[in-house]
Amino acid sequence: MIRFHAFFLGLFFCVTIATSAAPILESKSHEAHSFPAYKSQPPNADREIHETAEVLSRALHTLVTLSRRAGHEFVGWHGTNSDTANLWTKAKKIVKPKKGKASSGAGQHLGTAATLPIICTTMLLTDRYSGPGLYVTDDWTTATVFANWNAHSTKKKAKVCAIYAKSSTNWRAMMTKVWMPNNLIGDNVPEAKRQTYIHSKVPHKMDASTIKFSPLDPKKPGPNQLVIPDVLTDHFEVHCVDVGAKPPAGIPTVHYSSEQHAWHIVH
Repeated sequence: MIRFHAFFLGLFFCVTIATSAAPILESKSHEAHSFPAYKSQPPNADREIHETAEVLSRALHTLVTLSRRAGHEFVGWHGTNSDTANLWTKAKKIVKPKKGKASSGAGQHLGTAATLPIICTTMLLTDRYSGPGLYVTDDWTTATVFANWNAHSTKKKAKVCAIYAKSSTNWRAMMTKVWMPNNLIGDNVPEAKRQTYIHSKVPHKMDASTIKFSPLDPKKPGPNQLVIPDVLTDHFEVHCVDVGAKPPAGIPTVHYSSEQHAWHIVH
C-alpha cells in the first residue's frame, strides 16, 4: 500500500513539472522560429534612423563642398584697359600683351601710396618692385584706380579683371607662396635677394615660380598684392568688368593677410 502511494505521488510530481515547463518550451520554440524583421522595434529606433540620415546628409554636403573646391577660386583684382581685357577673355587665360600697346600685362607694378598713380607700361622699373609677373590686389578700389590711370594713359576704356585660379586644389596645395618681408619690397632690391629669401623659407624650391605676397605700401597697413610669375599665368583666367563703385555681386571678398593658413602662404 505504501509503495502504491509513493508511486502515485511520484507520477503526480512528474506530470506537474512537465505541465509547468510546457509554456517555457513553447515560448523558446516560437522565438527560435521567429524572423528578426517581425520583432518589435526598440523605442529609440526612429531616433537612430534620423541620426543616420543626418550623417549621410553631412557626408553628401562634404562631397559637394570638395567638388566646388576642385573648381575655380577667386584670388584678387587687376586694373587694366579694354584691349588687355579683351585679349585675356578671348585667350581664356592671362597672356602678355604685345609691346607698344601700353597694356597692363605680366610685369605691371601696382605701385604704392607714395608712387600712386605711377604705372609704367614697359617691363623695366615695373619688374623690380617685387619681381616680374602679374600684379594682383585684394582691394577693388585700388584696382579701379590703376584701371582708370591705365585707361587714361592708353586712351582706352578702363577695366577691372577678377583673377581666378583655374584649380582651387592646385592653388591651395600645389603652388608655392611666400609672404615677403618689407625690406625686400621696392625697386632698389635685386630679385636675387628675394629668391635667396624664398629659398631660405622653402629650401626645396629651386626655380622662380613662387607667388610672392606683400603689402601694397610697406610703410602702413592697407591693401595687399601678390605677384603671379610669368611661368604660372596659364593656370589663371579672368572675368573682366567695367569700373564701378562696388565690385560685381557674387564675387567673394578676400584679404591676403587672412588667407595665410587656407592658402598655405609661408610667412
